[in-house]
Amino acid sequence: MTEQIKETNYEIFLKTINSLKHSQGFYSRLARDVAELDDEQKEQLKNELNSKPQWNDTLDCVFFLEG
Repeated sequence: MTEQIKETNYEIFLKTINSLKHSQGFYSRLARDVAELDDEQKEQLKNELNSKPQWNDTLDCVFFLEG
């Protein structure tokens, strides 16, 4: 039985903000802010998001960000 490799919360987060950055100002600003982070800050964000309960998809990420 092969276990499917799931995307991490951080990967889902990046996919979400990049796919929505052209439709809403909130995501545009968030994508810009993430792009301006240095490597250490990105690693901190990655660790913080991945420490949360595992998201299943973009919708879980949106609920987290807008909740």
